[in-house]
Parts: sequence; structure tokens; C-alpha cells
Amino acid sequence: MLRLLFTLSLTLTGLLFAELPPQYYLEMQANAPEQLRIRVVTVSRDWYFWRDTRRVRVIAKVLGVVKTSAGLKDGMQIAFEYDAFTPSGGWTGPSPMPVLKKNQECDFFGERAGVAKDLGIMLTPTARGYSFEKMP
Repeated sequence: MLRLLFTLSLTLTGLLFAELPPQYYLEMQANAPEQLRIRVVTVSRDWYFWRDTRRVRVIAKVLGVVKTSAGLKDGMQIAFEYDAFTPSGGWTGPSPMPVLKKNQECDFFGERAGVAKDLGIMLTPTARGYSFEKMP
């Protein structure tokens, strides 16, 4: 019985980190309250030596609005943060968040997280690795 519980717990843990089917990314994108076209103005990264994750902070300009619940308009400045990592060989987990580059134009799927006095409206990406591009 103990062996069965151990095997079951290992199997279920593995499923938590498995790649998501494309329809889940499409659903996350469709349900995102903020769907924008943006141009990255600045990117800063913090790297933690004890893990292979980087905290990425982005300030961007809104180029187009597909859908917004925060009242965003073309030309407004937004800011968001997220964790990015480079998967090692054989990675089978969810699609990792890419590190955006200065002047890059991309789609954005997210939600409002608050307002910062010096940064503008703060957003949070909500479609995991496909928060910055439309699903093919």
C-alpha cells in the first residue's frame, strides 16, 4: 500500500510540471482581461546565482488595444514583471517565459496588478510562455 501511494505521488507530481496542451494557452489568452500590442521601452533583469531564474522588469508603450478592462489606450505606458528561466535539455514542463528585448514589438496577454507612481499601470502576464505571442 505504501509503495502504491509513493508511486501515485510521483506520477501526480510529474503531471504538475508537464507541458500544457495548446488549447489551455489559447484559453488563457482568450480570458486575459488585457490584450495589447506593445513596444518594449526598457528591460532590466535580476539574476539569482542560486537558481537559473531571472526576474525581468519591463516598461512598454501600448501600440494597440484589442481588449482592456483597465481602460488602457494607445500611447500609454505600462510596466510588468515576471520570472524567466532557460530550461535545461530534456525540459518537458510548461513553456518558459521569454526575456523580451528593448524595442521589441509583441502581443501582450495579462491582467492589471496595480498602479505605480513612477511606472504607470502595472500588469501581470497571464498566459505563461505565450503571454507575449499569439498561439499559432
